[in-house]
Amino acid sequence: MGQTFGSSASSTTPTTTERTTYIVGSPACTTTSSRAADVEDIISTAATPSDPDNNPSSPSSSGAPSIDATSVNINNNKKVMVEPYVITMTINCVKGCEHNCRYCFAKHEARCPPDWPTMRVVQSEVDAPRPKVPLGSVMFPSLHDITPTVVDPCLKIILALLQSQSRVVVFSKPHLSVIQKICSAASNYKELLRFKFTISAMDDTILSYWEPGAPPFAERLESLKCAYNAGFKTAVSVGPMLDYLHVVELVNTVEPFVTDVIIICRLQLIPEMVSEAKSPQDKAMLNAVLDNQTDEKIIQLHDILKTRPKVRWHTQLQGLLGEFRPGIHWED
Repeated sequence: MGQTFGSSASSTTPTTTERTTYIVGSPACTTTSSRAADVEDIISTAATPSDPDNNPSSPSSSGAPSIDATSVNINNNKKVMVEPYVITMTINCVKGCEHNCRYCFAKHEARCPPDWPTMRVVQSEVDAPRPKVPLGSVMFPSLHDITPTVVDPCLKIILALLQSQSRVVVFSKPHLSVIQKICSAASNYKELLRFKFTISAMDDTILSYWEPGAPPFAERLESLKCAYNAGFKTAVSVGPMLDYLHVVELVNTVEPFVTDVIIICRLQLIPEMVSEAKSPQDKAMLNAVLDNQTDEKIIQLHDILKTRPKVRWHTQLQGLLGEFRPGIHWED
């Protein structure tokens, strides 16, 4: 039986900071540093590309995307594979978010302030120097989105990172005008800049409930096409999966415009989502998602999509599904 409204759940809430540095090889290690050089302090050796026979990103028989990995020693000479898409740092320059998503960890960590949809730029982050991040990629942003209201300060950070030769993954529920502007301004950095777009459903009724300030499906799809047609690498996050019955259709729709991966994950239940679900509509919408993300239904969906080489399953599901596809770890 599915998990329904009123059942207990536990979750781990991320720390809300303007910038968080994540060190590969130590998943629980987070520091609130303001300098990319902190990554270098922990790296003892950067080696040459690894042996292809032991390289988890070597091309597979499934035709999955492949990338180059670098072997490095981190944290007392523990050897790990660091791939270009692994997120080693996240940067944020805005407090609050117009999208006002109901499941947003950052919003709930901030105790859902009434002014959350008002986006307030942190100028010190916009103006901070951006030395090269030596390994992996910078995810920007992670605690807010890039909307037309704040595109200019966000673009300043993106360009500063690219000019320092840092790899950047722009993570967004995309506005078409924003993606067009970024693609135009960053046209010379197609090897460094990638886009990861959240498209959690195709039904605008569902999207407008869960992500009330975010763009509709058609605009997100056009944004994906824009980045793809401009020659950038692209990925899609179906996360959280808000419309189980149409996930396969969603995958079919976005797949032609995805160069790398389509990541599927289920909704992480935040306690406040239960306490705030007071109306019959709130309870119905929450139960509709929870009832359709049971282990049994996730396994059924996996069986349907398991031959699709671009489909990835979030790390939260890999224990259930008994699989781990190395090579691209945007889902970490």
